[in-house]
Amino acid sequence: MDNYKNIGKKIKEERKTLKLTQKELAKELKISRSYVSRIEKRILEEIKELLWNSVNKALVSYGCTTFI
Repeated sequence: MDNYKNIGKKIKEERKTLKLTQKELAKELKISRSYVSRIEKRILEEIKELLWNSVNKALVSYGCTTFI
């Protein structure tokens, strides 16, 4: 798996490519919009494996093919 510090940046890039708002992604992940923001800004040092898998699944469901 990639370095955790780069995950937030990748999530943000893919979310924007897919034209999703933080609110839309948060709803899909069943987390708050502010938590998505914290992940993207890399305020969190790590993302738990469960969250990683959920983000990955959500982005793939919206058509992302290059994230994983």
